[in-house]
Amino acid sequence: MIIAEPGSRKSAPVRLVTEPLTALEKAHAKSKMKSAKDDAKQLTKQKYKNSAYAKKAKSLVAQLLDHPPTSKEYKLLELQLDDALEKHQEIAKVKAPKILVVQDPTLKGLLQIAEAQSEPVLIYKDELAPFLEEVYSSKNSGFRRYLIEAMDGKNSYTNVTALKSIQTVKPPIISLLGTTQPSVILKLVGKVAAEKIVDDGYIDRFQLLAFPNSSYVMEHSLNIEYVDEQSLVSLTTLVKLLYKKQKSAFMVTLNSQAKKQFDDFKATLSKYQKSGDVPPLVKNKLSKYPDMMLSIALVIAVLRSFEKDPSSIFTLKTLKSNDIEMAIKWTKYYFGHLKKLWGSKSSKKENALKVLVNIKSLLDSDKCFTTRDITQRNWAGINKDTDKAKSALKLLVNEGVIKSVNTEKKTGRPSEKWQLIVNIVD
Repeated sequence: MIIAEPGSRKSAPVRLVTEPLTALEKAHAKSKMKSAKDDAKQLTKQKYKNSAYAKKAKSLVAQLLDHPPTSKEYKLLELQLDDALEKHQEIAKVKAPKILVVQDPTLKGLLQIAEAQSEPVLIYKDELAPFLEEVYSSKNSGFRRYLIEAMDGKNSYTNVTALKSIQTVKPPIISLLGTTQPSVILKLVGKVAAEKIVDDGYIDRFQLLAFPNSSYVMEHSLNIEYVDEQSLVSLTTLVKLLYKKQKSAFMVTLNSQAKKQFDDFKATLSKYQKSGDVPPLVKNKLSKYPDMMLSIALVIAVLRSFEKDPSSIFTLKTLKSNDIEMAIKWTKYYFGHLKKLWGSKSSKKENALKVLVNIKSLLDSDKCFTTRDITQRNWAGINKDTDKAKSALKLLVNEGVIKSVNTEKKTGRPSEKWQLIVNIVD
């Protein structure tokens, strides 16, 4: 069992994640199908019996007409008729077993897989932006909570304070996306998708995936057609163990060396928070990093235990130093993304300031200028991008610096016109 190194852009085939779940679904459907065949035999028998009882009931009704209602013969025929009607049973409709197979995961397919699981499971997709946009829409509020709980692992384990322990019923298999705040994940993915920040691998998988060896990942990560059966069996076994068998909680603690490493990590983090090098928004987020690092260490320990002995994951008692070391690597890697999201300056504000500084050079006799006047100057950050220019100008409108004075032009190329409505003092 290996854990992909932070920063790797290599992604294992999506099928490696979906096929074990599909295999479980197939196995369930197969067992249902067998029982359905047995049920079908009984239903066929009952169908034939019902046909015979119906004929007998019709015959008895016809005979009733030949006797007065008060006669012994009439009452005897009525008893026989009641008996035939009681034996005539309504045939229940048999629903075909559901077999869910998703070879090329789409948003709909991913939702189907997740909804079909008895416990929360996060199904990861390379194109996270449309997936999260759909999940965060109001119509999916119920599923949103289901997904968020799986993403945070809150349904699976509970983080206690750093020096105490981690209590867990079902160790999580989750995608760790740099933060336990789904809203932050959504913003970051949106920024990557909109190319507002550089994608250095964030939309690739950050999953902790289980494979027999590291060479497998390197060799086959780009080959969607190749599927290693051993990997599928291992992952299926792990999923079954984590989500089917364990019921009672158990305690996981840190050994002495791991505790020292964790203390050092917290001390370094605290020192960094107190320094003047940290943007305020980043500083606030760092308080959650000790618990997040322990969460990552727990996932690493679960996979380590499973590699050694599939039956030993629920006897896991201690987080070791190598678990902490790998978790610290991941935490530092995620911190890089945190700084990009919360520590970077707003390009929109920077561009608006750039326009404001140079606005006198744009004005005509009526203190007006056009959007094209800005793009023609090709300023760094805006260049010839009309959308960026408009975003900066709208910010100046909101601040009461300029206003739109568009007029209907009958000749020439159309361009939005703006007027300065404040005095600029040098």
